[in-house]
Amino acid sequence: MEAPLPSWLAQDEAYRPRGDRDAYLGKNLLSLLQLLSRAQVQRGREGRFSPSADAKLLLTLTAVVLTALARSGMFLWLMGALALVRLCLLPARQLWHTLRPVLGAAVFTAAVLLPAAIFGRWLSCARMLARVLISMAWVSLFSHTTNWNFITGSLRRLHVPDLFIFTLDMALHYIVLLGRSAAQLLEALTLRSIGKNTEKYTAVSGVLGGVYVRAQTLSRETVEAMLCRGWSGDYMPACGSGRYRGAVYAAIAGLVALFIYLEGFV
Repeated sequence: MEAPLPSWLAQDEAYRPRGDRDAYLGKNLLSLLQLLSRAQVQRGREGRFSPSADAKLLLTLTAVVLTALARSGMFLWLMGALALVRLCLLPARQLWHTLRPVLGAAVFTAAVLLPAAIFGRWLSCARMLARVLISMAWVSLFSHTTNWNFITGSLRRLHVPDLFIFTLDMALHYIVLLGRSAAQLLEALTLRSIGKNTEKYTAVSGVLGGVYVRAQTLSRETVEAMLCRGWSGDYMPACGSGRYRGAVYAAIAGLVALFIYLEGFV
């Protein structure tokens, strides 16, 4: 004989969770995903006729320094024209990602210089804005057309200390990894949140704690991997083909000579 079900077990549950606003979690998750997607996009892509990374790095540094020191409007026009020609050679899909930081820097600089332009210093403000635009264009071109592993190799070839390269390499690498972990934790928290949560900041602090534990685990695994592979802490210089290196060095010498001529040093 089967025992009847208790009356309380046969009743329908009419649970209606109270509505809650999850804009705080949604905005944090969206910001993290945008940052991670931007980091993935900014992995440079070497073109078919792209010079070696160390030559491009020297060219970018020279262009930025000469643009900052230039007082001649003709030289600024020339540097801007060269950057514009290089931008026109990029694929359409990569062009917007290259121009976005340039436009952001231009808007910020214009906002800062607006009071000085209102009080009559518009010519100096225009030159300052042109310097920022040109410098950011060269830097953005370098970062979006050069793979990161080639950049570290070029830094070592230019005799940058190993500790600096190691710190920069590890920081950028694990920012992406920990950002992915934080995005996954925030997404899990959003999906499992039912009803009204009056302790949102406590939940977010739990996410930060999870990211901290993940960072500790990754650091320990990295140290163990380095010990197992016998890594001595030395970055070997890039053994690239050195393609077009001579042409880039000639271009650098030409820019310096043109700068000296237009600035009236000779």
